[in-house]
Amino acid sequence: MKRPSVYVLCFLSAGIAAGRYAADTADIAVFAVFIVLSAFFLVKFYDLWQAAFLPAAAVAGFVLCLYASADAGGISDLVGKDITAGGTVASVVYSDEERGSCFVLDATVIHGTRTVKRDTRIRVYGKGVAAAGDKAVVRGRLELPDKRSNPSDLDYKNYLLARGQRYIMYADDILPTGKKYTLSSVLQHIGEKVRSNFYLIMPEEEAGVMCTMLTGDSDGAGSELKELYKEGGIYHVIAISGLHISLLGVLLMRLFSRSGRIMSALAPAFLLGCYCILTGCSASVVRAVLMFYIMLAGSRLYCDYDIISSASVAACLILIYSPFYLFDIGFELSFGAVFAIGAVNDIAVKYRRYSTVINDIGVEAAADIATKPIQMFGFYYVNPWSIGANIMLVPLMSAAVFIGFFTAAAGFVSLPLAKICAVPLTVILRSVEAWCGMIGLLPGAKTVTGKPPVIFILLYILLLVLIYNLAMRKKLKQIICLLAVSLSALFVYRVSAERLRTPEVTFLDVGQADCAVGTVGDHCFAVDGGSDGDILSNYLMYRGIDRLDAVFVSHSDRDHIRGISEIMGSVDIDTVYLPPSIDKNEYYYELVSLAEANGTAVKTFELGSTAELGKSGRMVCLYPFPGTVSEGNNGSMVCKYICGGASVLFTGDIEYKAEELLCGGDIDLSADILKLAHHGSDTSNTEEFIKRVSPSAAVASADSSIYGHPARSVTDRLDKYGIPCFVTDRDGAVSVKMSKGKISVVPYTEGRDE
Repeated sequence: MKRPSVYVLCFLSAGIAAGRYAADTADIAVFAVFIVLSAFFLVKFYDLWQAAFLPAAAVAGFVLCLYASADAGGISDLVGKDITAGGTVASVVYSDEERGSCFVLDATVIHGTRTVKRDTRIRVYGKGVAAAGDKAVVRGRLELPDKRSNPSDLDYKNYLLARGQRYIMYADDILPTGKKYTLSSVLQHIGEKVRSNFYLIMPEEEAGVMCTMLTGDSDGAGSELKELYKEGGIYHVIAISGLHISLLGVLLMRLFSRSGRIMSALAPAFLLGCYCILTGCSASVVRAVLMFYIMLAGSRLYCDYDIISSASVAACLILIYSPFYLFDIGFELSFGAVFAIGAVNDIAVKYRRYSTVINDIGVEAAADIATKPIQMFGFYYVNPWSIGANIMLVPLMSAAVFIGFFTAAAGFVSLPLAKICAVPLTVILRSVEAWCGMIGLLPGAKTVTGKPPVIFILLYILLLVLIYNLAMRKKLKQIICLLAVSLSALFVYRVSAERLRTPEVTFLDVGQADCAVGTVGDHCFAVDGGSDGDILSNYLMYRGIDRLDAVFVSHSDRDHIRGISEIMGSVDIDTVYLPPSIDKNEYYYELVSLAEANGTAVKTFELGSTAELGKSGRMVCLYPFPGTVSEGNNGSMVCKYICGGASVLFTGDIEYKAEELLCGGDIDLSADILKLAHHGSDTSNTEEFIKRVSPSAAVASADSSIYGHPARSVTDRLDKYGIPCFVTDRDGAVSVKMSKGKISVVPYTEGRDE
């Protein structure tokens, strides 16, 4: 069997995926049948008798996943309770006087007078400053990581599970009790010294980039600078990866090349291991270090080094240690790129005549192409120009990494010397930033793709495997035909998927705020934007939406209007509709100014006004009435979305006075879905109003921990009339699907990964 580690990795990964997603015995049975048939296929048709043992790897992956997600020592019953935890700070995520601290504590958990669990790893958030190696006692509330409440949210639970952290703690008190010096704490202090030196010898922004590149400081490069590198398509180069390890490994091997056969291998291995610990042991760094170890071992045993086999062994080792890394985007990007590089090396060997060109251009191109679906799945957009950007800019960043290592070392000897070394670093980084800015201005530089279905990822991988096999057989015509068919199918799918969208309105979980997004065919609109534009922006990209035909702002309170201002410029908005009696506060002027700067029309939406949204959808304004005094919340715009015989009533923050006016008129208030006014407050949603609307369901966009919305009196009224109430902080994003006159309400919690 050629490259058996690849087959083991595939079956191990399948077992881990089954361990996470299998919901019942039927799912497990289907998985077992699939694994057995796959092994039988390999034995029967490819004469790989060793494949008969591969189901054992799948079973191992399944068991490992279940074990990793199991309760850590029976402390789940303490979730939501105050506990005491004492131990050593293993690593620090951030720590300063202004923000407080976030650190990982290897702790003994105590509840009351009882020691519940020893040696458990908890992520702690609290006030004060912490450093690696600190011994501390913390007191506070034990919690599970927040589950995703919107489908576009970061899967924080999986992120922590991959790093062995099942629980988080909000500490009221952090009591330092001493210091424990370990190799890890010493190395992390060295990393802090390196970061401090860079900020002393370089401009702040460039120093932050170097700290991110060389020490793994996630807060080093600012969010704007990170976004610039992302849009330039080279964000991966400022994350510590194989590029850094390769350069450092080569440097160390040359440094110790004259120290004897054993020492020339052990010294670089030890120092690379130390560097891995210093940078936080991210998946990409661990992968690169493991592959370097395999290469060293192979060279000492006179074995040929194979990138794909080495990467497969490294991936298996990481997944055995922490199976949830399989679902971590850093792990996926790192291994996706290295497998592509290995495939290009195989092709270069096959086409020796063109090997130089293939290695010079094909490596970066293949790594970029192979990771495109992962970028879509994790970031919801891609940069089609990133291949050229990688070919052009990665050599510059390689030089920056190389000089950066010398500069960091010089900083321990002489800061003036380090400052001299940092001059070319600053020039290189600013040049790269300028290039990224220009690349970001190219047409389609940020192509929003949405989150593709898993089947798309699997088909993409299958396509790459087929192209690799055809290339190894020198069947170039078949490759061209396969690519033409695939691109045509992708274009047809993309166009039809947009035009055949089922009419839908989704109320996003934006905390104590309002935001809803509606889609029908290739048209999209928003009603309010919450106070955090990132939530709305991420959801739009998740759905593959890069423009809004219309935005309806109910009124100018921050929790309704600010999110729209924050997405201006990044999302193309055709028209913003405002109520005629809107309060002209700072948020209003901010929105109008940004709309003018970005070519967005601003119109007044008055009683009786209608906005057409596609062939079957329209928004109708029902309030405010002309000639009435409507101030504050009672000046909120009330509008009804009608699509395919179904309707949704948006009520902003109106209170009972506005509801009395609406009920006293001849306005048709009936709707299938009622967005409860003012987040479900008891100053709104009167019984008469609810009766006039007569909805089949109601939605409250609220955070009950702040004001207790929706009010008990309101939910009692809804219960009285048999109207189910969905609350975003409890149910997550609430989607209202309209199809052929039928309407269904689906809270995100029902489809959430547990």
